[in-house]
Amino acid sequence: MKASSVLQSEQSAEELGKQAHTMLLRFVGGEKLEPLTGLQVKITNGNYGDTQKNFGAFTIDNSGTIKVSLPIAHYDLHLKSDKELPYLDVEALSERL
Repeated sequence: MKASSVLQSEQSAEELGKQAHTMLLRFVGGEKLEPLTGLQVKITNGNYGDTQKNFGAFTIDNSGTIKVSLPIAHYDLHLKSDKELPYLDVEALSERL
C-alpha cells in the first residue's frame, strides 16, 4: 500500500517525507532501566554502501537521551559503546509495558 493512500491531508507522501520531525530518543538498560550515558548512536537510512545516507552520530547524555530532527522514514540505529552495555530482558520489558 502506498503511503499517499492513507494520508489524511492534502500533502503528498513525498512532501510529508521531506518535513523534519523532532524526536527525543531515550536509551536505557539493565534491570533498573538506567540511562546508557556515553552510548554512541549513528543513524542511517538505506542499504549499505553508496545508497546509504548518514543522518549523524550522537552521544547519549546523562539522561540517556538524544534529540534528533529527521524526515518520516525507516532508519537503522547503530550502537557503539566503550563499555559493556546492560541488557534488558525481553520478559522484563513486556512486564513493564
